[in-house]
Amino acid sequence: MKYMLRLNWRENKFQTMKKKNHLIALSVLIASLVGCNGGNDSSTTQPGSNNPTTPTAPSTQQPEKKTGTVTIGAVEHGSVTADKMTAEVGADVTFTVTPDENYSVKSFKVNNDEKQLNDSNQVVVKMVEGGLTVSAEFEINSAAVTITQADHGSISADKSTAKIGENVTFTVAPEANYVVSSFKVNDVDVALDGNNQAVVVMVAGGLNVTASFELGSGTVTIGAVEHGAVTADKMTAKIGEDVTFKITSDTGYDVSFFKVNGSDVDYETKEDSTTGKTYWEAKVKMVSGGLTVTAEFKLGVYSIDWDAPSHGTIAVEGGKTQATYGEDVKFIFTPETGYEIKFLTINEEQVQWANDNTYTTTMGEYGLFVNVQFGLENETITVNAGEHGTIEHKNKADDSQNYKYGDTAVVTVTPNEGYMIETITVDGKAIEVPEDKKGGYSFEQLVEKDLNISATFTDVHTISEFTDSVINEIKNAQDIKVKLAGDVTLGVTLPLAKGTTEYDLNGHTITSTLNGMLRDASTDTAAFGNKSVTLKNGSIISNYDKGTVNVIDSSYLAAFTLDGVTVSNSSISTVNPITGIYCSSTTETKILNSTINIKGSSNLGAYGIGTNNLDGENKTITIENTKVTVTSDDFDNTAFLGNTEGIKVVVKNSTFTADRQAVIARTGNWDISGSTFVSTGKWLDAEANVTTNTKYKTTAGSWRSGNEVVSGGLILGDERTSAYNTPVVATLKDNKFTVAKGDKMSIHSDGTVATTVTMDALTAVEAYGYDHDEDKTTVVTENNVVKKTLKELNEMTTDDDANLYVTTGVLTEIKNTQFGNLYLTDKATGEELYVFGTYLDNTYSFDGTQFSFDQKGAEVITSDYLGKEITVAGTFKNHKGTKELVNAVVIDSSAEKVAAKVVTEYDAEKGTVTVEEGKLGDKLTVTATPKEGYKVSSIKVNDQALTVAEDNTAEFTAELNNKVVVEFVSESAPVAKVYNVLFNKDNNKKIANGYENEWTNVSDDITYNLKNCNNNGTAEGKPGQNNWTYIRIGSKKNAYVGSIATASAFTEAIAESAITIDKGVVTNDINSIKLFVSTSADFKTGTTSYNVNVAEGEQTTKIITPVANAYYKYVIDCKKASKNGPIQISKITFTTVAE
Repeated sequence: MKYMLRLNWRENKFQTMKKKNHLIALSVLIASLVGCNGGNDSSTTQPGSNNPTTPTAPSTQQPEKKTGTVTIGAVEHGSVTADKMTAEVGADVTFTVTPDENYSVKSFKVNNDEKQLNDSNQVVVKMVEGGLTVSAEFEINSAAVTITQADHGSISADKSTAKIGENVTFTVAPEANYVVSSFKVNDVDVALDGNNQAVVVMVAGGLNVTASFELGSGTVTIGAVEHGAVTADKMTAKIGEDVTFKITSDTGYDVSFFKVNGSDVDYETKEDSTTGKTYWEAKVKMVSGGLTVTAEFKLGVYSIDWDAPSHGTIAVEGGKTQATYGEDVKFIFTPETGYEIKFLTINEEQVQWANDNTYTTTMGEYGLFVNVQFGLENETITVNAGEHGTIEHKNKADDSQNYKYGDTAVVTVTPNEGYMIETITVDGKAIEVPEDKKGGYSFEQLVEKDLNISATFTDVHTISEFTDSVINEIKNAQDIKVKLAGDVTLGVTLPLAKGTTEYDLNGHTITSTLNGMLRDASTDTAAFGNKSVTLKNGSIISNYDKGTVNVIDSSYLAAFTLDGVTVSNSSISTVNPITGIYCSSTTETKILNSTINIKGSSNLGAYGIGTNNLDGENKTITIENTKVTVTSDDFDNTAFLGNTEGIKVVVKNSTFTADRQAVIARTGNWDISGSTFVSTGKWLDAEANVTTNTKYKTTAGSWRSGNEVVSGGLILGDERTSAYNTPVVATLKDNKFTVAKGDKMSIHSDGTVATTVTMDALTAVEAYGYDHDEDKTTVVTENNVVKKTLKELNEMTTDDDANLYVTTGVLTEIKNTQFGNLYLTDKATGEELYVFGTYLDNTYSFDGTQFSFDQKGAEVITSDYLGKEITVAGTFKNHKGTKELVNAVVIDSSAEKVAAKVVTEYDAEKGTVTVEEGKLGDKLTVTATPKEGYKVSSIKVNDQALTVAEDNTAEFTAELNNKVVVEFVSESAPVAKVYNVLFNKDNNKKIANGYENEWTNVSDDITYNLKNCNNNGTAEGKPGQNNWTYIRIGSKKNAYVGSIATASAFTEAIAESAITIDKGVVTNDINSIKLFVSTSADFKTGTTSYNVNVAEGEQTTKIITPVANAYYKYVIDCKKASKNGPIQISKITFTTVAE
């Protein structure tokens, strides 16, 4: 039996080891089998057999044969097999060596001896002792490269033979202007890279390479061009093939250059058979690398031409004979005298020239050719007569209205009836018209061009003096307008037309030497009632030598208007009162935009505007945008006395100033708005007049005629039953009062005839405290005004800016002097109200639904009002639970500060206490006098400990109500000392505006270091000085930590400390307040901290273990706050351990 094992040495190492184990086992098996078949065939009883054996003759034993094993080493790329794996020494072993595909046997060794294989890759080897160890090595096969060359190029390879799988690089090189059309390896197309190379892997059988070549192509690249275009008949072409380029330009442009591959190329000009437009053409042969085309176009330059015309010339501005396309070309045509342009063409197109015989055009792409024809002028006359007159013209030669150059025209200007010629102009040049021809005028005018003739007409008679003829002309006219040419003096009544007369003073002055100016005793009042008079734009001065009584007497006129006139007097009557404008309700009167300044004498009275006591006809006196000022030597004067029954008065935006009464409205209907009433009160400087005025205010029926009524700003109604017996009905809106003495406004009636006044809130607030005759037939209505106590305001919950709230209280504290934020206190109940913004000027306005306050220019309340009882008016706001009066205006104030109330509390058996009297805000001194055996332990005011001096006195700033508590103790009893930290401008050693800073405070000779605390200090004398008596900490900008720390240690042991947190603290903006007590200045060792309650009022901290020589620091940790200064601190105290 033969056993054969063929090992595949290409298996992995694990399989190889496994097969070695199998070989060992197989060798043992083979040996056993050989042993079983050895010896002879005779039977032999084996030991242990029960069968007896027959003895045989002795034989000689064969010697043991030696064997060897075959060991085949690991091989790659092939295999080795043996026909047997063991053999007797000397026996033949046949080995077969089989290479893998594409591999050959490189060497075959047995026991390191090279063996030659036969053609079948076999070899027979004799077994030797020790066995046969076989090794084999294989190598990959090589193959040849075969290249078949072609025309117009070559093929090369980096090697002629190569091992199978090895890379062979081929390079294909076409001749100039040729390209590779195909490249094949073993009849398969192979792609070349950009260098015409290809890398091919060698295969069994070798590589057969062929290539073919063809003529190369190029591409056309046309660069970007402006103002034209370049196109090609083809974008790719064979090298050497013609490419035709077409070059076209935008209108007005020519070719500047045409280049191919950077070189200029010739081109020829051609014409498009369809459009007739010019274009250019160039032919270029394709070259290797292609054709890159660039072109540039430039504006064309074209000629300017014309044929010389007759009777004139043509020129071009600047002397141009050619111009660039699009360039302006201005032609100037100059006809001979008397000639004009009749016809003009540019490039055979008719155009219209300008009035100055020029024509401007732009150069086109074909140049400009001009044709102009000149002919004799046809002149025209254009007239403009406007209203109230006519202008006629005719040719002097033939009466026609046709004119040639050099003709003469006859022009006639005729005004309408009642009008006269004001001006005549020919082409803007004035023609002088004689005074006697202003009723109609004719003149001759040479026509050498087109003419514009204008005329204006007027019914205004301009005069420079009042001559008899002028006076008669005015009086005879039905209606007339008169304009002053200069200042005039009038010695007679002002002449008036039968109907309407208007005098335009034209900025000049009429000085009247006659009383009344408009009428005198001889005036026919019935005829006067048909006249209407307007005086405007100038000044009127009365200089009546017997003393002016009335500067202007407009009584009995149908209508009288004074507009933009200043009325005054330079003479004063010594026998009669004087009035600036004397009018009545029979005349529709308007006094507009004027100024009335009247000066009176003594004991006679003076009035700016006065009315007589005629029966009214319900006419209206309107006064608007006017200032009326009256003075007199005895101060007995009134700016406007309205005492005519049936009178109607409308006053707007006017000011009345007098020494006794600004305006008296004793009867009639009055509508007054936006006006100011000023009474200097000088009449009340005399004690006798004060007595008289008091009688008028308090004694019924004491009023007399004229201005013998109460003194003040605006007097409404009447106290006299014997006269002025028509009601007064007054509507007042947005009026102001400036009254030095007397009442801003007085409202009275005689108990029978009613006085009814309706006023808006702005007037009511301005006139607050006005004199009101409430027990008689007076009805007063104040709209949008609500009067409330401080308590009632604090009980409100809803914002209200539709009403003004009026309230009264004592000004106890100004929180912010820059904006006038303050507290008012009810002196009877102690009720407080916060006022946000308080002002001395009333700048409120009302739009019908809402009050608005203009803070610009409004003076803020000052500290002079501290301690005084004031009345304010403002709107109401509930600001996050804080009830506020907003933008309050001070409308009344007590003259003096309110007296401070002081109560004392002490043990009279141990001592006495005295407190000096004073007013709110004063510095008051407490003097404590202990009896024998006692001493002063403490002095407190309103629970605030004071610093007690060695003489047992202490100072405090008086509040409205002050409770002084003095504690006396026996001389042997220990007494605590109190150190106060106060934040006033004397103690604060640095100005600290803002919430990020460091500064010091010295109080009671103790220095404190403060950080991030705002005292809002301002340098002394600087505008806006606003030194707080407290500090604020925290900001809307960032989170801040503020601190107040002792600069040095207290020598005494401190038993307790208190910090006073003022009203309005925003607790949600405060993280914490802590008091640190430390034996080290840096608070790093020996430190105890205490939490302080964040709430309004005095927050006291008891020191658990008081020690001497300790440092103290309050730390206020604030979040990024909802407002600046969410916490306000006004005082800190440190109380020592009693000793």
